[in-house]
This record gives sequence, structure tokens and C-alpha cells, in this order.
Amino acid sequence: MVSSVLKVFEFFNREEKRQLYWLIVIVIIRSLFEVVGVASIMPFIAVASNPETIHSNSYLAVIYEFFGFNSSKSFLLVLGLAVFCVLILNNALAAYTDWKLIKFTQLRGHSLEYRLFARYLSQPYSYFLNRNTADFGVNVLSEVGNFMSGVLRPLMTLVSKLIVSSFILILLLAIDPFLALIVASVLGSAFGVVFALVRKRLRRVGKERAYHNKKRYLCVNESFTGVKEIKVKGCEGTYSDRFLNHSYWANMHTASHQTVSQLPKYALEIVGFGGILLITIYFILTQKDTSNTIPLLALYAFAGYRLMPALQGVFIGATSLRFNFFLVDKLLQDLDMENYPFHEIEEWKKEPGKLILSNGIELTDISFAYPGSDRKVVLESINLKIQSKKTVGFVGKTGSGKTTLVDLLLGLLEPFEGSVIVDGIKINQTNKRSWMRSIGYVPQQIFLSDTSIRENIALGINPEDIDDNAVKKAAEIANLDSFICEELPDGYDTIVGERGVRLSGGQCQRIGIARALYHDPQLIVFDEATSALDNVTEKSVIAAISRVRKTKTIVMIAHRLTTLKECDKIFVLSNGRIVSSGTYEELEQHCTFFQDFSENRH
Repeated sequence: MVSSVLKVFEFFNREEKRQLYWLIVIVIIRSLFEVVGVASIMPFIAVASNPETIHSNSYLAVIYEFFGFNSSKSFLLVLGLAVFCVLILNNALAAYTDWKLIKFTQLRGHSLEYRLFARYLSQPYSYFLNRNTADFGVNVLSEVGNFMSGVLRPLMTLVSKLIVSSFILILLLAIDPFLALIVASVLGSAFGVVFALVRKRLRRVGKERAYHNKKRYLCVNESFTGVKEIKVKGCEGTYSDRFLNHSYWANMHTASHQTVSQLPKYALEIVGFGGILLITIYFILTQKDTSNTIPLLALYAFAGYRLMPALQGVFIGATSLRFNFFLVDKLLQDLDMENYPFHEIEEWKKEPGKLILSNGIELTDISFAYPGSDRKVVLESINLKIQSKKTVGFVGKTGSGKTTLVDLLLGLLEPFEGSVIVDGIKINQTNKRSWMRSIGYVPQQIFLSDTSIRENIALGINPEDIDDNAVKKAAEIANLDSFICEELPDGYDTIVGERGVRLSGGQCQRIGIARALYHDPQLIVFDEATSALDNVTEKSVIAAISRVRKTKTIVMIAHRLTTLKECDKIFVLSNGRIVSSGTYEELEQHCTFFQDFSENRH
């Protein structure tokens, strides 16, 4: 458990650790005031029960004489006010300390959510091919919150309450070492036995809660992503039952943990009351001067009043840590703070310059296999050249490697052999983002956010920073401007709906083309961008593409060979290799594979 506690500090950067150290200092100061508050009750009760204590106690006598009191009643009144002020100050400091603790943990939650979210986004594209997107959502939106409420905040509370408890026990130890040791032993044993009985169960149900919580998120994600097909198939009940099961167990395990954390509370109330009775008997039997018994009893009663909640806080913190500690390793593994320092998060937000494409692109000896696929080669020994301001196409059967080749060209994937070279410059980690800024990409399925057409065309740009002239120009080239201005009442401010549900497939595709043109890229890649469209709509989209052929380098993947007729060159892929290349007419005459493919497609 100690090693897991130390791992928590790996989540903090240097500034956050400095804040934590100052917070511990505040907790120690608060604990000292807690001791003063507990100790102050004893002289007040002593004077109230026996006014002669003022003169018999050397400390009280000095205070009495120094301030010139002339009666025990006035001294008692001032002493009572002083004790009351100490308690007010103590509680105010306790409230301030709690506020600082809560603020610290919540801001660390904000920091961790942001860092983890940014960490995921900064991963290479291949990272997302091996993970379910629900993992990212549950970790950022749920498990970070569980870490804050179930690990960091309980840890801070545990440390705070442990320091307070220790200082109170030190006070009791100074007054009566024997009795203080008995109190510490009884309370410590009670908590220790209960914790030992539940610690293994807490760890197990904590992991099970996380499993069902993840499945719950996955069920919601799949249900609403595929809601159309789910409704057509009438399987709403199946998904509802899945969610019901995982939601039930996630909450049952949480309830189990919360119940266990409260167990000592009821036992300690009995122990505390019985302890006061035993302490009373102890003092009556051991104290020769019974006048001291009442002040001591008052001290122990008040100490117990402060000590019990503190010890309960320690136990709740310990059980919560045991229940949630597996989150530490889980989040640290994804956050990987050692290889991804906090200050580097801002680096990828900077806008690099574009990599100029003047002469052409060359792929030399490219080979590629997806990570985790036992090095099964998807592309092998690919060599090709794409001249600047020319249109090239890639064609091949499903699984031939077309999309993988384009992903390598885009810089999304890195070949394990060979190079992508632009105007004599090899694309690598240093200049990859500059190369990406020179590319416009139009996929088969256009991603549309539930915002305006204007914001979707200028995807990733803050609304106040959008260049409306560039938006309109891109829409005009994509043959979209007249539709927006004439048929939509809100024009470019029309909300498209989630995933563009309020638009047709052709309209969504034109938004994708306009988006690709917004930044005036030098290379535009169409990845089966028209395969889901009908012939009429496809022709209008192809017409939009034709408008930029003379000024842009264009790469196209298409299932319909007619889409590639205007290409200056077509590359034919089969089993990860380029088996032929040429113009549409040349391939139709001389390439058997292309002829067979053409016949199957017509």
C-alpha cells in the first residue's frame, strides 16, 4: 500500500508538489490549533468546578495576577470567552484547511483530465487502432473523477486526520501516558482488525466496479452510435438489459465499499461511550484529589469528541484507497508522465509552417505491418512517384492496401521500412506536422460535429478566429455555397445536427471537400470519398474535384473506376504490392487485373 501511495506523487509536476508541501504545513498548523482547542477546555472546567484552582495552579495564578483580576467569576468569564475564541479560530482554520484540500484535489482533477485527454490526442494514429474509443471516454470522464474522489481526496483526508489524531494522542500522552497508550491501543486495534477483514474484498470489488463501469460506458457508446440499426432490428431491449446489468453491479460494488467504510462508526460510538465510563472509574480509583477528576474527564470527553471523527476519517480514507488504488497504475500507464512531461503538452498545440510541395512526392521501398499483427505485411516494397499538380488514383480489391498506403502518405502511419519524401525532404517526426498542414483529407465517412456549417468547414478553428472569406471560397469550389445561401434559412450558421443527420450524403460530402480546401492545401486526398453516393450526386462531387485539378496535387482512392477516368496516372494494388500503373486507357488495354476489376465493377 505504501508503494501505491508513493506512486500518487507521480501524477504531480514540480509546482503541484510544492503546493502539496505547503498544504501539509497548513494541516500541521491546523492540528496544533486542534490540540490547543482540546487542551483549553481543561483549565476552564477546572476553574468552573473549583475556583480555588486559580491560586493553586501556578500558570493560572500568573495570568490572574498579570491581568489584574479581582474575582474568580470575572476570571472564569474571560477564560470562557478565551476558550470560545480558540474554538472559533480552530474551526475557522479547520474550514480553511478543508477548503484548501478540496480546492487542491479538484484542481488536480482538472489538470489530470486535461493532461490525459491531451495525452490521448497526441498519440500516433496507430495507437487508436488497438483501443476501444469507450476506454478513452471512461478514463477521462469517469475514472479520473473516481481517482480524485476515491484516491487523492481520501489520501489528503487520511494524512490530515492522521496528523490531527496524532497530535491529540500526544496531548493525552503528556497528561497520562498509561491511559493514553490504552486508548491508542484499543482504538488502533479496533480499526486495524476491521480493515484487515475487509481489505482483500475492497480490492476485488474495486476492480469489479471498474470493469462494469467500463462496460456501462461501452454499452451507451454503442447504443447511441448504432441507434438506427438497433431500432430497425428491434433490439433496444437487448442493449437495455446489458446496460441494466452493468449499471446494477457498478453501483452495488460502490454501495458495498461505502457500507464497509462506515462500519467502525457504529462500533466506535459504543467503544467511545464505554471508554468514558471506564476512564471515569479509572480516575476515581487513581486520583487522590477528586477535584481534578472532572477537568480530566472533560478533557477526555472533548478529546474523544474530536478524535472519533478524525479516526473515522482515517479509516474511510484507508478503505477508499484500497477500493480505488488499482486506478493509480491504470491511469499512470496511459499518462506515462516520465515520457510525457507536463510542459510538452503545449508543444503540439503550436502551429508549424507548411511543408512546400513544388516538385512531387516519392515513396521509396515502403513496407508496413500493423502493430500487434505478428508483423503480417500489409504493404511490401512500394515504390512510386506523384508529380506536383497531377491527379493520381489507387485501385484494388478490398484488403489490397490502398487505405494503408494513403495513411502512410498522410503521415498518420510510419513505415517500418522505406521513406516518404516530399521535394527531397524525408518525412519524419520533426517535420510530420508541417507536412500534414499541407494536406486536405476527404474520407468516405465525413465527421461532422453538432455545430454550424461554418464551424464544420473550418474544423478545429475557434469561431471568433474563422476566416469567413476562406469558408465561402471553399464552399463555392465544393458547389455548396448556393445550397447554403438559398435553401438554408440560417445560411452558414445552420446547425447540421450530430454526425450531420439533417443533411444528405452528398451535402455532407461537399462539406468535407470544403473543409479540405479551407486551408488552401497543396495536396488533397480523397479516400473513397464518393463510394457511398449515387451516380448523380457522385458526378456533382467529381465536378467539384475537377475545379481544383490544375492547382492542386490530388490523390484518389475509388471503388468505381469511372471516378478515376480523369486521373493522370492510376496505380493498381494487389496483396500489398503495386502490380501495374498507367492511365485509365492504358490499364484498360494492357492490364488483365484492371480489366477483370473493371468488369466486376460495371
